[in-house]
Amino acid sequence: MNTQHGNNNPYNQDNETTWLNWDLLQENQDIFRFFKRMIAFRKTHPSLGRTHFWREDIH
Repeated sequence: MNTQHGNNNPYNQDNETTWLNWDLLQENQDIFRFFKRMIAFRKTHPSLGRTHFWREDIH
């Protein structure tokens, strides 16, 4: 729901390239709710974000 118009390196941009239009939050409430819940899910399941293989931990 946010384009950078082909710019794949926006880290030093402080302009419309990287700004989010929060006025669209109500219109896009479903996608916002989805990602909010996915972030909460990842925080409650830290093994999903590991940097090493975790097959040994599954029983």
